[in-house]
Amino acid sequence: MQILSNMSPLYRRKCIIKNVDELIRLNDYDPIDRFLRIIREEDEVIEELAAKVLFTLKVIDETLCQRFNTSYHFYIKGDEIIYSFLCGIYGEEKITKCDFEKTIFILDFCKLIYRFTCAKKFKEKNYNIFQLRLNSWGREYSEAYIPIMQVESSRIIKSIVLYFENNREKYMTLIKLLLGDLNLENLRAIDRLNSRLNIKLLS
Repeated sequence: MQILSNMSPLYRRKCIIKNVDELIRLNDYDPIDRFLRIIREEDEVIEELAAKVLFTLKVIDETLCQRFNTSYHFYIKGDEIIYSFLCGIYGEEKITKCDFEKTIFILDFCKLIYRFTCAKKFKEKNYNIFQLRLNSWGREYSEAYIPIMQVESSRIIKSIVLYFENNREKYMTLIKLLLGDLNLENLRAIDRLNSRLNIKLLS
């Protein structure tokens, strides 16, 4: 495959336009079909990692709703939260940062997750921090993939449930703050709590 930097400017521009046109055409498909069309061109590692990411987001969301009696679907503060969690289970040698970033980009592009720059209401100065959570399309795909994961899914569930239980008081306080008035004092309290938690939340 010819590398873009080695192409003539005219040929490089034609390749970029062609790729953009192909991406636009993918919008004709629903999020799951779009994902399946993209993923078949990728390594199997990316498909498996996408399933792990979606399932992790699903378990976090369900654990928060069930264990903390809330119907609100909270966001995770930062992609790296999910990356660090999965590395803790599988090891960094099995989940590279490059593969993870590519996976998140594909999931975001296909709209299997909600992901956007941290909302202005939180006054976050680092524009590279994103809020993300599962959406209904990602949930549907994740649930269809669960039987294939088997043992892996139970490891993820146990790890997430245990972490929330061990930090129950902190999360109860954080949830109350996130659902309340986001004044300057409460925003500072949210930052302090999130700095002490591995799974950081936003609303």
